[in-house]
Amino acid sequence: KWPPALVNAGRGWLRLRSTTTMKTAILTALHLLPMCLAASACVTAQPVVRLTPRSADVKWVQGRGVVVQEHEGVRVAVAYDRNLDERIAFRLEVVNQSPNAVLVDPRHLVCSYCSLYPHGAIGFEQACPQRIAFVDPESQALAVEVAQAHAEASHQNQQAWNTGMLFLGVVTDVAHASKGRSSNSSALVAATMSANESQHEQSQIHYGSELQFWQEATLRRTTLGTGESTAGLVLVQQRPNVPLVILSVVVGGKHFRFDFDQMTVNAEEAPGTVGYARRHGL
Repeated sequence: KWPPALVNAGRGWLRLRSTTTMKTAILTALHLLPMCLAASACVTAQPVVRLTPRSADVKWVQGRGVVVQEHEGVRVAVAYDRNLDERIAFRLEVVNQSPNAVLVDPRHLVCSYCSLYPHGAIGFEQACPQRIAFVDPESQALAVEVAQAHAEASHQNQQAWNTGMLFLGVVTDVAHASKGRSSNSSALVAATMSANESQHEQSQIHYGSELQFWQEATLRRTTLGTGESTAGLVLVQQRPNVPLVILSVVVGGKHFRFDFDQMTVNAEEAPGTVGYARRHGL
């Protein structure tokens, strides 16, 4: 026989869950529903950009225009690769044939967004007012690991709380059964725990995939000796509707510049969309 104190606690918990908690949840859902619908109605597709090398000496490899420059034994090759989460991804390759070791560091890269082509009376400062540093893979990898650790701790705390609720649910079920009434409190808590566990597993898979990207796909800080090379993706925040993008690279004190023409496609007005039909009176 269950102790009266535990039975009373279970009854109190069930009463609270079936009244205050449920009413609060329903009222909260009804209050948030208009805002959710309004927010979803305002979501629009982001512009899509494409970059083409502004150079007479371009080699095309699998649809990517590659430009190569060499200064004093250091060779740098750059190609626009793709868009990733509102960032532009370039593929950068560096080969060191100089007699000295050189440092390749994404923090030594700068992307300039230009409204005009800098030449003659139009200086670089005037033509390219927006300069953005590239993303540091080391900082990104660290941020992912920190977020993963917080998610794991939060999950463990939540499951510990649910375990306590599961115990009270069992107490409530027994109390109801002793009076010939049915109760599924423990089953509901168990289902919640199972759902939380599944969601946590998916979250960990996401973190693992993101961490692998920053550790393996990107170009990371590397010292190259003579005859050594490295390659990977470098990412910078995207700026649509700017016609010219200039990538500045510094390796071993040597400066390299790569110019790209940028084309911006408004996804809401692309051919085949309602926006395109409205724009062209179709």
